[in-house]
Amino acid sequence: MRHYTHLFQHNDGLKAFVKQINTESASDILIQIFSGIVSEAHIVALQTACKELLPDAKIIGCTTTGEILDNKTFEHSTLISVAVFEHTSIRTCISDNPDSFKAGAMLALNLKAPDTVAAVCFSSGCHENKAVSGWPYIEGFNSVTPYTPIIGGAGGDNGMFMQSYVFDGERIIEHGIVGAGLYSQNLKLTTTFNLGWRPIGKKFKVTGCNGNTLETLDYFPAAELIKKYFGTLFPDNVAGGMNFPLYASRSQIRIARGITEVNSDGSIVLTAPLEQGESVRFSYGGAEIMLSNRRKIIPRWKLIPADGIFMYSCGCRKWSLPRIVEEEVEMFYNGVPTAGFFSYGEFLYSGQKNEYINYTQTLVGMKEYDVPIAHRFEILLKSETPEEIGTDDVTAINDGLNIAPEHRYLQVMDHLVGVMNDELMALNRLLEQRNEQLRKSLEEIKTIKGLLPICSSCKKIRNDDGYWEEVETYFREHTDAEFSHGVCPDCFKKLYPEIDVDKIYGAPYPKRKKDGK
Repeated sequence: MRHYTHLFQHNDGLKAFVKQINTESASDILIQIFSGIVSEAHIVALQTACKELLPDAKIIGCTTTGEILDNKTFEHSTLISVAVFEHTSIRTCISDNPDSFKAGAMLALNLKAPDTVAAVCFSSGCHENKAVSGWPYIEGFNSVTPYTPIIGGAGGDNGMFMQSYVFDGERIIEHGIVGAGLYSQNLKLTTTFNLGWRPIGKKFKVTGCNGNTLETLDYFPAAELIKKYFGTLFPDNVAGGMNFPLYASRSQIRIARGITEVNSDGSIVLTAPLEQGESVRFSYGGAEIMLSNRRKIIPRWKLIPADGIFMYSCGCRKWSLPRIVEEEVEMFYNGVPTAGFFSYGEFLYSGQKNEYINYTQTLVGMKEYDVPIAHRFEILLKSETPEEIGTDDVTAINDGLNIAPEHRYLQVMDHLVGVMNDELMALNRLLEQRNEQLRKSLEEIKTIKGLLPICSSCKKIRNDDGYWEEVETYFREHTDAEFSHGVCPDCFKKLYPEIDVDKIYGAPYPKRKKDGK
């Protein structure tokens, strides 16, 4: 495999770029176009030019919210990636079925094959001034073939959330998904990802959800509860919900779900669904955890064999911590031609099925071998939780990475917030334990309150049904107390006058101590 990248400016530059491409012995060619210029006319011109210059190539692409070329990031530009394969074949498919689940299933049916290594896919990120979740596309794809890995993400429109496009060599669609299947016994893909969002504050339980609509948290309307934390600007400032997503930790991956819309019924729309009953917390882009994750991932990533690298990074990362994300792109570059874009959501294969995730940086390395290989897809490393970052990691971050002075402030602030948050969570856990102990104690205690009608002569008590009961019977039924019968000294003298009571009790009973001595 040979990977070529080009930052498009005009057709003459594109022609010069194509002349440098060696297509000799090519089995197939894949062109990926990432356009920060959100214009159908611009895309048509690119399609026409690419088909004229490389008529045998397969084309897929999308509009973006930023472009990635080698170790640099761009905005409102167009990036063209050309991958020339020698032992791999390619088949493309595009679907604009208005039902996103069916569109994903249709794509999978067209791309599914026994020797599929992976599918490179791009879906709509927004349509008619609303965000479009990539989740139903992925669920539809999984319904047909969950073990075929997907790489790629949801297209964007530079943060406007008005209209994005996906396209192949012939069509441009406003709402749908496009994909290219890679078929080979000689191609290996290696992937890794980094979340880097730090959870903060108390946990909330998802008590009502329907798809990606979140209805209630802790049985309260989701919009009302979130408004409490975001302040009076919510829901006018929905961007706050994108910058501070809900964070959940699952067995396979850790996810973050942003808020894209507020409904009049008090529910909110998320970038993808949460699961009923799972615990979530608010989160924010943590400089320290981002730095720690990349410090551990980068050394291993730079050792992977790769002919070409593709990077798909969430636009929210760029909006929240722009300089750190720029450094992130620089530091992951290992000299291998790299192309990618900033998305409205990323596709990740977890090892069991494909997931639609957000707020991550996802990398994919491709390497073609001359002979068939056994393992053709590898997940290199999963990002860490904030709890897995220790003091040694922080020291190593400071010593091992060239961090800009302004980022040290963010790192210190993030560390301060993280420590204070951890202390609060520890106190909350202790309080929960104490409350549970108290609850169990209260369950073991039954109390009697109010006036009890008791006979002044025999001391029987009248129950609620009007019957008179012995004291022992009444208390046994209304409390957990059990009676052990004995005879007090006064009654002993009345019952047994012939016996000296002092001999029985060991001392004159008025002088007995409480301990019996």
